[in-house]
Amino acid sequence: MGSRLPTVAREPFLKRFRQEKGQIFVARTAKDLLAHEWNVGPAWTKVDMKKNNLGGIIVLLLAAIAAVWLNYEEPDSDAPSSTAPTQSQSNDYILAVSWQPAFCEQRPNKAECRSQRAVRFDANYFSLHGLWPQPRDNTYCGVSQSLVATDKSGRWNRLPKLDLSENLRSELESKMPGYRSNLHRHEWYKHGTCMQGYSAEQYFRVSLDLLDQLNGSTVRDLTADNINRELKFRAYDAAYTRAFGREAAKRFILDCYRDDGRRIIHEFKLSIRGNLKEETDLGTLLSAGQSVGRSCPGGIVDPVGLQ
Repeated sequence: MGSRLPTVAREPFLKRFRQEKGQIFVARTAKDLLAHEWNVGPAWTKVDMKKNNLGGIIVLLLAAIAAVWLNYEEPDSDAPSSTAPTQSQSNDYILAVSWQPAFCEQRPNKAECRSQRAVRFDANYFSLHGLWPQPRDNTYCGVSQSLVATDKSGRWNRLPKLDLSENLRSELESKMPGYRSNLHRHEWYKHGTCMQGYSAEQYFRVSLDLLDQLNGSTVRDLTADNINRELKFRAYDAAYTRAFGREAAKRFILDCYRDDGRRIIHEFKLSIRGNLKEETDLGTLLSAGQSVGRSCPGGIVDPVGLQ
């Protein structure tokens, strides 16, 4: 989530910022030039810039350079970037699933966290964060520069609505709690657009199917049975092996973070490879995925509510 880029009517903020900074730069440089003696020439002759035409010439040159720079026109912000990535030809993906109570420890004011209750789905099951085509920089395929800026500023409510069925919206609201904060829009424009041949409906259908397979496994059972207790990485290693095969244990990363002296389990990132369709076997995709790096050694399974 990038920093906010404010705009003013019919004038890109970046251009206005450049102009203001440029004007300050020229003014300060001119002041410095005219206020000091400078060593110039092969003989290191001291020149008083206030009494010499050289100062005026340099200031004029700076002004000319600044005029060209400051009047540079921004490209059309509504047009797709000429350097925007094309849709992914790779079959490598990262499936990111969150343990929502841990997420809410850090962001309690989010809409999905203010409404979280112990009886809600995401209190006892993994929730969908996203499905990310690889490599990592394969993002925003064919998305206009203005939408990219809006997304990176975190103003996801201003991203265009997605054409999703009512059934899918209802399922996302339950299994992707960030739906309440328009996470689904962010995930589609940043990642889903790089899924070749997929509509937003298909993208989320496949994502939820993979999530359901994980939640129907011993990995979820192990987690839900140990809420408010510590689980070591080796316990998850064994659970992934039982659920999805020996190779699957080499294809996931366990993410944790510190919360007031506790290390809590936050998220799994699963490395998968294959032709993604609904009901594609997660174990098969994991076995074909790329080996991943080091994980958190383990942490506490956080219960609902601030601890």
